[in-house]
Amino acid sequence: MRYLILLWTLLSWLEGAQPLLGTLVHIKDNRYVDLRIEQTPYRCQPYGVETLEELSENSQLGGECKDVVIKFYRTHPQAYDFAKKRLRRYQRYHLEIKKRSCIMYVMGRRSYAELLLEEGLAMKVPSGVEELWEHRLERAQYRGRSSKKGIWGEMLWNKCAASLYSSPQ
Repeated sequence: MRYLILLWTLLSWLEGAQPLLGTLVHIKDNRYVDLRIEQTPYRCQPYGVETLEELSENSQLGGECKDVVIKFYRTHPQAYDFAKKRLRRYQRYHLEIKKRSCIMYVMGRRSYAELLLEEGLAMKVPSGVEELWEHRLERAQYRGRSSKKGIWGEMLWNKCAASLYSSPQ
């Protein structure tokens, strides 16, 4: 099914057709959202970032990271519900499919991944991102770091994120 969506996206792009639109149908947490693209279900994971949920489940980082993330979300419940508060169910969003994830534009040309980075609820993956997006995500992460939000203002960096950048990818 995904291959059909990717093929349709490629053909639409080559023909100069309308941009790909998806209707948001379900939000589980900040990690991914479920969309419907022309009646086809599609799970969108933000491109180029690892959310706190993904970091806490990464077995290489150990259980200490998971405990810190759980504690962070208990003390900051608005962060856990960030996607539910920022995104609207049944609203249509412009999409770009990238590898196993997608770019979902939520505020004009700003993506959902950029918003997560600015709120400190995700961090940019160290490699494997297209050059244009590498720059955009770095800027968003810098804004989040400067504001000391989320991962940048808590013990999360030391317990979860620092090892991601130091471990070989």
